[in-house]
Amino acid sequence: MENFTEDRMLAFALQYPQDDPWVLKAKQLFTPSSKWKAVFRHADAKGLCPLLYHQLHFYTEDLNIPTDAQKLLKNAYLQNFAQNMYRACELKRILQTFLDEGLSAILLKGASLTEAVYKDPGARAYKDLDILVRKKDLERARALLQHLGYRTDGTAEVQQNYRENHHHLAPMIHDDTSVVVELHWNVNNRIHVDIDAWWNRSVAARVAGIQTRILGWTDMALHLCLHLFSGGETRTTLRGLVDIYRLLVHAGESIDWALFDEEVKRYGIREQAYAVLQTAKNIFDPKGIRTSWPVQHAEPALVALMERTVFQKEQTHSIPGSLVAIGSEHSWKRKFAILWRRFFPNRAEMSSRYGVSCSSWTVYLCYLFRPFQLLWRYGMFTRHLFLAK
Repeated sequence: MENFTEDRMLAFALQYPQDDPWVLKAKQLFTPSSKWKAVFRHADAKGLCPLLYHQLHFYTEDLNIPTDAQKLLKNAYLQNFAQNMYRACELKRILQTFLDEGLSAILLKGASLTEAVYKDPGARAYKDLDILVRKKDLERARALLQHLGYRTDGTAEVQQNYRENHHHLAPMIHDDTSVVVELHWNVNNRIHVDIDAWWNRSVAARVAGIQTRILGWTDMALHLCLHLFSGGETRTTLRGLVDIYRLLVHAGESIDWALFDEEVKRYGIREQAYAVLQTAKNIFDPKGIRTSWPVQHAEPALVALMERTVFQKEQTHSIPGSLVAIGSEHSWKRKFAILWRRFFPNRAEMSSRYGVSCSSWTVYLCYLFRPFQLLWRYGMFTRHLFLAK
């Protein structure tokens, strides 16, 4: 017990579902009760306080959680609940408009997980509404959002850069509500996902009181694995692993693992995807009590690195999404092209990343600075990847 860091205690507190053995171990782990405050600070830094309250509020007396800490946790949950209900009202307005116009949509990520997995509007924190439409409907969907009061963020160059180099349009923001919507036509810009097949496997769901669609369980699991790498932000790595673990526990035997394996092999990301599953298992089900999903293809070095990323004290490097794309390519020429675009993107993307004008001469200084920044950011990651045992 003495070897548990605050991050690992947070991960233990997020294990699901809780049972009598979990409560007994938690009583030992979180004695004295002052340890809870340190755990809550970590949860707050990682955007996990609402979920922590959702999981612990039935056990506050059993676990001897300090009253002031309980209040902080509850306030975070209630604030997130209010924000999510506010977004749900706006989502209802958007989905109803799409439905009236005969435009099909699939809800992705936060709002989808809240409805399908967490079953509690206050449990899962998210900022944007991510909506997938067919590429042929993209302009119509954008026009409908504009009619609802949304404006596209960024300059014309930035907007064009999103169209050419991303899998969703530039974020659209409502001036009055500040709700942000991202219109997707695909789920990843580094992996050439067969999005038509994902559409065919999507399922009907009622979200915010409106009939819409969400990804099927197998595709949702794959999407979460892809997003964990593509996000490139270590602050959300633990939350991403929580999402994956909760989804797999909730979906159970509904996951088609033969299809999952076929998809990750097809996209050349088999080792990376299974490394995510193995890491989630190691953190949230180390004894394999609830684990029924396959992890035999996981790359041990990548698993070790992911765990280190989750539990390191200082978030000095992130998981580069380019790792997924490079792994999916068999041609060294294509691998080099991915790295080159990563180091030297076009001027619109460069200006967007560093907040300078696309037409200003200062954008060229960014090209000189960027290689050193990426080497500093990912050099440690690469070193650990090759040295991990």
